[in-house]
Amino acid sequence: MRGVSVIICCYNSALRLPETLRYLSLQRVPVDIKWEIIIVNNLSADNTAQVAEMEWAKYDINGVNFKVVDQKLAGLSFAREKGLEEAGYDCLIFCDDDNWLFENYIESAYNLLEQWPDAGIIGGCGIPKPETDPPEWFATYSSHYATGPQSEHNGVIEGSSPYVYGAGSVARKSALEQLKAIDFKPIATDRLNDKLSSGGDVEVCYAIKLLNYDIAYSDDLKFYHFIQKSRLTDQYLLNLVYQFGYCNILHRPYFWLFNPTLPGFKKTWFWTFLISLNIYIISLINSLKKGDHPGKFIGRLNVNHAKGRLDAILELNSVIEKYYRALSGKFKGAATN
Repeated sequence: MRGVSVIICCYNSALRLPETLRYLSLQRVPVDIKWEIIIVNNLSADNTAQVAEMEWAKYDINGVNFKVVDQKLAGLSFAREKGLEEAGYDCLIFCDDDNWLFENYIESAYNLLEQWPDAGIIGGCGIPKPETDPPEWFATYSSHYATGPQSEHNGVIEGSSPYVYGAGSVARKSALEQLKAIDFKPIATDRLNDKLSSGGDVEVCYAIKLLNYDIAYSDDLKFYHFIQKSRLTDQYLLNLVYQFGYCNILHRPYFWLFNPTLPGFKKTWFWTFLISLNIYIISLINSLKKGDHPGKFIGRLNVNHAKGRLDAILELNSVIEKYYRALSGKFKGAATN
């Protein structure tokens, strides 16, 4: 059905939801565009559900369906899957509980999917709203926090393996339903409770690309991304880049699929292990060379990213090759877009 479903996946979101819902109440949506809000309560230990109902009741907005549903399986991927099941419209906005959408977001999302019929997912532009003064490194690494432009131009993101961050992303429901129809199950678990993201957003983009949909970007989709002070520490960023490195290996099977002319020996666990080990050793040596130089922290970040890669390939072992073969079979002939 034509319209927009705003899906907010929540885990202990009671403190963050009020401002997110206030911004949604300010949306300027033409009367001919139907829309709804779905709060997915994912095993919250606080009063997320009650706060959601109470806050939205403050706004007298006719014609907007608002509901809170529970997802008993922990994890962002499961929460979004529940949102997909509950959504009544074909245009889905995955609004995180700390995303404050600009007033034209819903209208823009709807129009963009209409204008770009081959787009499966469209990413927006997050504008950072730190809770406290950010550290000096934040400007350099702000993109790690799902903020900033995701392409140099509006439209299809070029390249063999394009993706957008999940925060504020706009998805075509029928594309996600196609993934479900072929029993697609990502190898990346995505965010689980308070743990950092582990690549599920990127993997979904890759899977949709394999169905021959486009991955696109538009700076018409702007939102503020509120960043808690607990996420603005050196240790948090170090953990974050470790996860990015880990995900780099999780996504190797997609890289292989997107590059069919790649020699067979480069699509193996052993080759990936050798490359990962080499990157780790080089990054470690470079970090040690820096000593107490101001660039020491950057060196630590590079080491953590490389360590994430190495840990992943050691833990996955032959699973990565099995997953590649499974994906090859699953997507063979599945691209119907």
